[in-house]
Amino acid sequence: MSKLFKKLQLQDHMNVFYDDAFRITEHRYETYDAMLLYVNSIEMLETKVKNHLTHLRKDGLLWILFPKERNNQHVIEQALIIKHLNSLEYQKMRSISLNQEVSALKFKHRTHIKRLSIKGSMRVSDMMGGHYGK
Repeated sequence: MSKLFKKLQLQDHMNVFYDDAFRITEHRYETYDAMLLYVNSIEMLETKVKNHLTHLRKDGLLWILFPKERNNQHVIEQALIIKHLNSLEYQKMRSISLNQEVSALKFKHRTHIKRLSIKGSMRVSDMMGGHYGK
């Protein structure tokens, strides 16, 4: 599992929920630091999110794994996954290819996304100690 954890940027100490598609039997917890859900249709996504998302910590990581195109035919479109999770206040953070058959999208709740903020009145020279450009 450490290879998968590394690719998904998960740490060994995290409580991770795997849905039934992974055939992994782990201890069940009330809440999880990360969640891996495999979906192949928008209906499956809606059902799994409805059933499991309440067990993900608000600052937790949600990974949606889904099959890639098969013979130029989409099983589930990435845009539909993003749209559905955006409606639940989750924002896409990353997109990766796990292998030739499966892609993954990483989401985090919007309230726990760190934003870079710079005061509008600050000049670049001010940020560099005020010694430049005066």
